[in-house]
Amino acid sequence: MAVAGAVQTDVTPEVREFIRSRSRRMLIDGKWVDAASGKTFTTDDPSTEQPLAEVAAGDKEDVDRAVRAARRALE
Repeated sequence: MAVAGAVQTDVTPEVREFIRSRSRRMLIDGKWVDAASGKTFTTDDPSTEQPLAEVAAGDKEDVDRAVRAARRALE
């Protein structure tokens, strides 16, 4: 049953799997990667206050990797 005002979109199987997954990685240089430190944190669903996903806890090294990738992309 459609909900009034709802937008329906088609997504790729990869996106669907990402949405279903409880683990979230960072997209750096076109690849889904863990934090360089391997650290994660739990984020909660604000509507239920229940755990929603385990998220990569990026730090300086991850920012540096992302910046290097962005610079390469601009070249």
